[in-house]
Amino acid sequence: MKQFQKLIFQPGINREGTNYSAEGFWWDCNRVRFRRGLPETIGGWVKYIETAFAGVCRKMKSWTTLDTAQMLALGTSERLYIENSGALFDITPIVVTFTEINPIKTGVAGTSIVTITVASPHKSNAGDYMIVSGADAVDGISTGALNVEFIILSTPTTSSVTVDTGAVCTTGGITGGGATVKIDFLLPVGAEAASKGSGWGTSWWSRGPWGSSAASPPTAHATLRIWSLANYGEDLVAAAFGQGIYYWDATNGLSKHAILFSELPDAVSVPEQVGYGMVTPERHVVVFGASDITTGIYDPMLIRWSSQEAPEDWLPSVTNTAGDYRLSTGANITAFAATRDETLVLTDSAMYSMVYSGPPFVFNFRLVADNISISGPNAIQTLNNVTYWMGHHRFYLYNGTSQPIPCTVQRHVFNDFNHAQSREVCAGHVEHFSEIWWFYPSANSDVIDRYVVYNYTDQIWYIGDLGRTAWEQLADTHTLVAASSDGHLYEQESGTKDASTDPPSPLISFIESSDFDIADGTQHYFVERIIPDMRFDRSESAIPEVHITLKARDFPGQDYQTPEQETVYRTATVPVDQYTREMWVRVRGRHVAIRVECDADDTGTAWQCGHTRLSIRTDGRR
Repeated sequence: MKQFQKLIFQPGINREGTNYSAEGFWWDCNRVRFRRGLPETIGGWVKYIETAFAGVCRKMKSWTTLDTAQMLALGTSERLYIENSGALFDITPIVVTFTEINPIKTGVAGTSIVTITVASPHKSNAGDYMIVSGADAVDGISTGALNVEFIILSTPTTSSVTVDTGAVCTTGGITGGGATVKIDFLLPVGAEAASKGSGWGTSWWSRGPWGSSAASPPTAHATLRIWSLANYGEDLVAAAFGQGIYYWDATNGLSKHAILFSELPDAVSVPEQVGYGMVTPERHVVVFGASDITTGIYDPMLIRWSSQEAPEDWLPSVTNTAGDYRLSTGANITAFAATRDETLVLTDSAMYSMVYSGPPFVFNFRLVADNISISGPNAIQTLNNVTYWMGHHRFYLYNGTSQPIPCTVQRHVFNDFNHAQSREVCAGHVEHFSEIWWFYPSANSDVIDRYVVYNYTDQIWYIGDLGRTAWEQLADTHTLVAASSDGHLYEQESGTKDASTDPPSPLISFIESSDFDIADGTQHYFVERIIPDMRFDRSESAIPEVHITLKARDFPGQDYQTPEQETVYRTATVPVDQYTREMWVRVRGRHVAIRVECDADDTGTAWQCGHTRLSIRTDGRR
């Protein structure tokens, strides 16, 4: 007896049980979302700007200046940038400047390597950057070759460096440069990935006196470079984890570098090292993790803030509102999130609420949750006054109380997760589709290559492969901009292609169901016809196409296709376009799964899958 079976699956991906026990759900997908319960391809991406940035971008911040200029700040492992009108401007902080007399010495004749010596330790390393200006020609090396930015090749002493000018000297061993050579050392380069070491001597272990409550931060080259970016009016406040806190004044123009807060006029008691930073609505600059005001030792649980409307004043007194507070639960502050009424501060094991109360205490702190975790400083998102974050083994939300989020892909995500690189996790928000995305590194990867999505309206989950290290919605246009580890910014949800290749390639996507059966699999069934239900209205191709595959098997865990039994029809794949009405196939088994796929040949295709029907009849084993 023949019958049609309409395929209706619950929205979202369910991988918490076995494939067979998840009957009625979708089992796997890539680059697919759910709209009103139906799966469809996500949008593609195009390059936001053509210029590439240096390093790995972990943070972005968008804002509009008083003269309506659109600014986008990027904090990477190597640089701090401002993007404006399609161009990148390097505003990386200058941490120390020297003005020297004849500091340049050429190497042996015919080499382009020179040694530059300054009066005192520069605190830079090989691979860091420096800028030379005002130098005269030396030993046949022109001013154009000397007065540029250099990558430091080596540091023979604490007060000297070697650089490659790209131009060979004539005699060799000649010292010169003139009487006013300016040498700017930029913020040292940070790590693109976390150190793989563990135990004593790595991370925070052994970084302070035994029994002390404070610890000095790991060195920049051993610690993943994480930036915090915030606005103080139209200006930018930037904090580099384990380094200082910096200020960029928009009125000085895009050619000016950010400076240390301690270099601001009338600066007093600015912390030399910080963890993360923010600006409150009351215009206090707050840092989470800071140098102690008395000892100068970095304390990863100490919160400090500047006086209100005075970002340069960090010395508490009866005449200002500067202050500090040390949290007690946890070993270090890991992340923070500003909500409508409070700022949430997460340590490695607890969460505090920080609320502005005014003088004399300025801020009140309250422990609101313990025995929780968070993957990293950028693994948290707040929207509609609800905060969501990814922990080490589960997901959480806070809406006045902290609670775990039921997740149907929890095992899939955390069983294939590189926990040593958890600080890389990046969260983003796609408002139009009510989605929070978390990008994370899989178990065998040191870089982000996977994502998991929570649709907070439908309370469903989906998964896929895509590497994004930072995510931002632009202030004026609401355009979604994401940073990739290939050094480019991409405009997300634009078109149907992947612009990370040249030329742009098709956006490969698929969704596959769990096994389903008829009458609990008591008989074998033969599928002979498919009546598809597909939509292609967002496609850029003249004739968009997908492929539908039916997979059959007799027992859970059995291969879908058995080569030695060629007469047993286990799979069938057929193309489907907008004109396809039905397809004839031959598939036999107790259980069947359906897969809809757009591969590399389906250029410009965007699809949505509705309720496909199958013509099924009972059948024998052969």
